[in-house]
Amino acid sequence: MTLPDPIAEFLAGQSPGYRIAASFRADIGRDERFTDQWAVVAGNTGLVLVEDDTVELLPWSEVDAITCHRYVGGGSMTSGTGADTRLIARFSAARMADAQNFARVANRIRAGEIPAISESRPEAPQDAQAATDRSDPDGPSTGNILVRLFQLMPDSKWWRMPIVVLALAGGGIAAVASPYLSGQFLFDEVLDTEGLHSGRLGLAIGLILLSRLAEAALRITWGLTNASLIHDLEIRLKRTAFAAIQRLPMRFFADRHTGELMARLEQDASDIALLFHIILPSSIHGALFLVGSLIAMLALDWQLALAVLLPFPILFTLLHRIVPEVNSLYERMFRAEADLRTVTGDSLTGIRVVRAFGRQKRERARFARPNRIAALLGLRADAKLGTLRPPMELVTELVLVGVWAAGAWMIAREQVTLGLLITFAGYLGRFFQPVGEIVIMIGDWAQVSTAAHRLLRLVDAGSAVRQPRGEMTPARLPGHVVLEQVGFAYEPGQPVLQDVNLTVGPGETVGLAGPTGAGKSTVLNLIAGLYTADEGRVLLDGVDMRDLPPRVLEGRVGVVLQETHLFLGSVADNIAYARPDAGRVDIVAAAQAANAHDFIVELPDSYETQLGPGGHALSGGQRQRLAIARALLLNPPILLMDEATANVDSDTEQQIQQAIERVAHGRTVVVIAHRLSTLRTADRLYFMEDGRVMENGTHEELMDYGGSYRRLVERQRTALETIGVGE
Repeated sequence: MTLPDPIAEFLAGQSPGYRIAASFRADIGRDERFTDQWAVVAGNTGLVLVEDDTVELLPWSEVDAITCHRYVGGGSMTSGTGADTRLIARFSAARMADAQNFARVANRIRAGEIPAISESRPEAPQDAQAATDRSDPDGPSTGNILVRLFQLMPDSKWWRMPIVVLALAGGGIAAVASPYLSGQFLFDEVLDTEGLHSGRLGLAIGLILLSRLAEAALRITWGLTNASLIHDLEIRLKRTAFAAIQRLPMRFFADRHTGELMARLEQDASDIALLFHIILPSSIHGALFLVGSLIAMLALDWQLALAVLLPFPILFTLLHRIVPEVNSLYERMFRAEADLRTVTGDSLTGIRVVRAFGRQKRERARFARPNRIAALLGLRADAKLGTLRPPMELVTELVLVGVWAAGAWMIAREQVTLGLLITFAGYLGRFFQPVGEIVIMIGDWAQVSTAAHRLLRLVDAGSAVRQPRGEMTPARLPGHVVLEQVGFAYEPGQPVLQDVNLTVGPGETVGLAGPTGAGKSTVLNLIAGLYTADEGRVLLDGVDMRDLPPRVLEGRVGVVLQETHLFLGSVADNIAYARPDAGRVDIVAAAQAANAHDFIVELPDSYETQLGPGGHALSGGQRQRLAIARALLLNPPILLMDEATANVDSDTEQQIQQAIERVAHGRTVVVIAHRLSTLRTADRLYFMEDGRVMENGTHEELMDYGGSYRRLVERQRTALETIGVGE
């Protein structure tokens, strides 16, 4: 998430000794409109607030204890009490957890419990899942980045690395030899009548050509070998990052946009390849040029060589000042580009809604903002680098002019020879060549280091996922599920389940009923192993699911969700997703059991019909029946069905209901249905409300009890009768 320019510019103008310790993006303005409103803890300085590009600084002396207040559908953050209460931010309920974290950090800094040390760059930390995004506050150092990336190098390719290094070293040595051969050797040893090789012009030309050819051949060898190495590394990086994403808990994806993750997988790996394709080879080559040329110049004339080094402190001061700023700009530019990808994907996914409501202009405005921010940040980074190149080129030219002037004066007094001066100038040119390339490499390195930090944090987050506490594996899995006093919250401070007790016996069909938001789908998520309970235990055949390795659940729990996702590929591929080795006979049998076979054979290519993204060419009921067929083909002992009959007509619901009844035999089934008539055949029902189990029993028992379940059934029956639909 990109920190707005007004805040970044305001903080950049502050005196040293501060850092951005925490940031919070509220989504409701003071006038109660939906808009971005930021609050930033600027170290010892105080709070910085921004709304509609208006920046306000609140020194800590004017800020009392910060408190978050929860309302229906939203909340607020204030400072002080009574008449001295000051509003800091308003936000929706989805931002409550981030607001509480921000208030906690701000209060601790205000009280002096957290030191507000200096930080090199003003950038906003991620305001959600920060621990997953950054394994440490500053990320790995430059040295650690190189070590980590080398560790990711394919083991079978290591033999190529010595070839690359030797080729670069040989090319560098050959390049360093060229100024001597075309300078002092040619003019003082060959063309001079008193030279050691006087008149042997062919020898001089041959050696010069040989050095040039050797340099070219070695660099070609390096290029060919390095290209193969980079290709393998990029593949390895993408594979490692994708595997890390697959290991991350579901909580990670709650606040993540697809555009951000796609950028990490695609762009970051390609950017890191620049390190081995350009930066590292150029650095090795440049180091050889610098060291070799400096040694040669010192050997030729040490006084003149030391004079050449005098401007370098100025250049290094410029680099030290500009590089951190460029790195910060590139990091913020990536976040803006990730926002841009997210907006693009969101708009294109919902293109039918956009067209239906005629909101193309609004979508263009949504696209324009992150697009403009990314472009401006890139422009500012290029401008920073642009201010560095002219001074460096000016220094280079002045030094060259000074060397030629001093050399001419020394030649006139016969203190040096013409060949020595030409050689010295040649080495000086080679010496400044890598210095000039530093400007280009600064931008490349900022891009690479930013990408490497992000990608390695992602890899580390995947590796740091909590592992099972044990390796307990049931000998068999009959499907006995128990929830004992389970509590769970997707966001801190917002419990979804509280003290839930639930039992599903082997081969039993249990229905979950209750109003929207009661926590029914969350129960299924816990049984499926998608989330881990915060309190209590979820037992599968007597074993706590925290002690079960993920492989135990593979192939043993089938899930049919309300929002069915179909992958790119054929109908048969989607049904066989959980069992890629399934034969056509099994696929057809599963489709028949799910009442999907009849409509499949009417498709243009039957089971080989290719489905587009999400399978949108199919109706909702057809997609649901394919999802049921997919679960049936897996033949799991436990089957979880979340609103499998939602958003379909009565005929389709009846077909799906028949499929559910057919597949429930002999397996443990937990069903959620929005039409309570669907649950009548369940062995037992649990009625949930406000995250708690309020009633349980058979349909008849709950109707006789006359509680919330009966009232919900009667309300639904009355509603159906009102619109002329029977149960």
